[in-house]
Amino acid sequence: MSTIQLGAPSALRKYLIKASGDGLAWSRGGAQPFAAKVNASSKYDQVDIWNEWIQEDWQAGAGQVDPEAGGFLFSTLETRVPGQIILPQAIRAHRHAASSVTAGREITYSPDQASAFTTVTVGTGGYSKLGWLVDYNEGTGGKIPIVWVERLTGTPTIKVAIYYDSAGAPGAALLAGEATIPSGVMGCWPLFWSDLGLDNFTADYWYVIWTDTAASSFKVHCATTRAGSPSTKSYDAGVWTSRTVYPFFYGRHGVASDPYPVVTDEATVFISGVSTSVGVFSEIYDTTGDELDTAATALGAAFLQGPPVYTFDLIFIPTEDGMYSVTSAGATFVNTGYASTKVAAGGGYLWRANNNTVYYTNDGSVWTTVLYVGASPWTINSMAMLERDLYVATGDGLFRIAPGDKVEAITPWGSPHADNGKALLNYQGNLYVIVGGRVIQFTPDGRLSDIWIKKDDALSATRIGNVTALGKGLNVLYALVAPISALGNPTAWAWRDQGWHFIAQIPSGANSPNTLYPSAVVYDRANARLWMGVRGQNLFDVYESGYAMNPYNDTSSRYMPNGWIEWDRFYGGQLLLNKSWEGVTIVGENLSTNVNVKVYWQDEGSTDWELLGTATADGQLLRWSDYTTRPAGKWIRLGMLLQTNDPTETPRVRAVVVKFLPMVNDRLRDTMTITLADNLTFPDNTVDTYTRAQQWSHLFSTAVIKSVNPVIYQDIYGDQYEVAVTDWSTNPVAYNTDTGTASVREQEITLVLEQVPDSQYA
Repeated sequence: MSTIQLGAPSALRKYLIKASGDGLAWSRGGAQPFAAKVNASSKYDQVDIWNEWIQEDWQAGAGQVDPEAGGFLFSTLETRVPGQIILPQAIRAHRHAASSVTAGREITYSPDQASAFTTVTVGTGGYSKLGWLVDYNEGTGGKIPIVWVERLTGTPTIKVAIYYDSAGAPGAALLAGEATIPSGVMGCWPLFWSDLGLDNFTADYWYVIWTDTAASSFKVHCATTRAGSPSTKSYDAGVWTSRTVYPFFYGRHGVASDPYPVVTDEATVFISGVSTSVGVFSEIYDTTGDELDTAATALGAAFLQGPPVYTFDLIFIPTEDGMYSVTSAGATFVNTGYASTKVAAGGGYLWRANNNTVYYTNDGSVWTTVLYVGASPWTINSMAMLERDLYVATGDGLFRIAPGDKVEAITPWGSPHADNGKALLNYQGNLYVIVGGRVIQFTPDGRLSDIWIKKDDALSATRIGNVTALGKGLNVLYALVAPISALGNPTAWAWRDQGWHFIAQIPSGANSPNTLYPSAVVYDRANARLWMGVRGQNLFDVYESGYAMNPYNDTSSRYMPNGWIEWDRFYGGQLLLNKSWEGVTIVGENLSTNVNVKVYWQDEGSTDWELLGTATADGQLLRWSDYTTRPAGKWIRLGMLLQTNDPTETPRVRAVVVKFLPMVNDRLRDTMTITLADNLTFPDNTVDTYTRAQQWSHLFSTAVIKSVNPVIYQDIYGDQYEVAVTDWSTNPVAYNTDTGTASVREQEITLVLEQVPDSQYA
């Protein structure tokens, strides 16, 4: 108990601890964690009591795995404006002309139509079932109804069934299906059922929703009022009871091919490719209403082949049956007789492509000879102007029509695919094209860059899929994304040089991910709307104010009921240290009981998002006050759910502050005084074979005090550690005088040994 050992692992030497009264000149205490650190890292010198991580800008956008580098992992919120997070704009679904539909009973009922929001809980803690009456006139035109839901507890399997109406309540069942909200999804989720549809249904029906998953529940997002006299009922204990809530509800309207909106200076015209027994019809949007008016002119039996363009005061439409032209007012459709799969306008010319050939005209009637682009089987998927040249994208690569009508190969794609090269467009002097489901930027000097959201294990297939369409607005590039997972929904995103930001989540209502194909996105400057077309669905739009406008200050803004944002793991600048997590402060505006921010978290032991609290006032600190459930690990993940009960109001988050304290691993510091002398006798009656001089030489060699690497130290209890010698002092206690020259016979040395973290040996 009165000896220690020091030195290299294979050459430890024993040393005698000086006696001190009835004990030893040996003591042990805790090491000051930063005393041994000699560099000037701010990550250490700023540690006082609580550390604070503050994020007040989100311009880096989605897909960021390091919260401290800016941005976030995923969001369904509006994050484009510097220094704020707000709710996204309410999405609107446009139905076909519906003159025979009873007001207030249409399938299509969008969040932007509500005067106030509410939710109804179904499952544990709520109603057993929820049902509402749907007018059959809308049912005949649509399949696969979609309703906005939100997961509460567990992962509920949501059941749905169609019932006949029986005296104002659900009667006999007609159809049934089920679906599951994806795990981890928070906030509004437009849910559809792949095995449920309505086809030529000829009577009013009840749409009923519930879950039989134990201890699970979900919310149905609703309006508190609605025009007309729709019916909503809840079911408990065998009784249907009327409720004054009206779910947001869409139906697929039979758009069999790709809907392509085209915006002209004079009018907004949509060519939606609605398949009927007669042919493919156009649909024209009336800017004075919110419905699509069916044009009486058929485009023939063939579907659209690509986005129409507006030039020469006409809209040119590529179809399987040839290229049609129509006036901006949509009055007259004319088949030009020219085969065309793609069209483009630029440089004073109208360009058309057919398979892998290109033609152009400066008057719409006289065309050049054919220009061959690429080789079979790769056909032209898109065309766009860059500077004064036409660029052509195929599934195999990018080409340029050079002066003199020469076709030049610019670059091949890494992996040829039929979908490569779609949606080529010029935005702010660069080309943007879809390759492999990602957005590739091509600059005039020939550089190619992948600018799409970085995919990570934390970004599931239900969230970020493949880009299928591009568009441009005022200082923004838009992308439509098709989900990879059958549980996902199409989404719209905006890119503003620094990162990608969420615009809208589009109700899908299709049978498989392959049919969830967003085909076109167009910004309508005159009406400040962003239009989105989805194959097998409807045309949708959201309000998009000018680039100089902050939607928070725009009185025309109408918001979704809620929106979600989450970050990846936050380590507080120290990957290996555990932290004491104190709380989260939300700095913002327009916060109240009904317009608020819920903060969620995960740590190393979490299996789902856990609620920290709800911020209802600016600067409110939400603390982990329950020490039994308080996170205590190396990292946490944060999520925020912004929500409102008023579509004209949104919470405004200006900053998120995380308060935490790094907890440095305990280190031992031993202080001891060692006696050095010749012929020392240890407590076990053995004699030290080393002289005082040899002991001194060993201690002051690279084996101990001068060692760069840690030294092995065996303490008085026999436990071994790696240590660093952080301090020492010595003094002689006895001299030899019989040699004629005084020399040290015995001396003491005091050592301070500090444990190297995580170094104890068995």
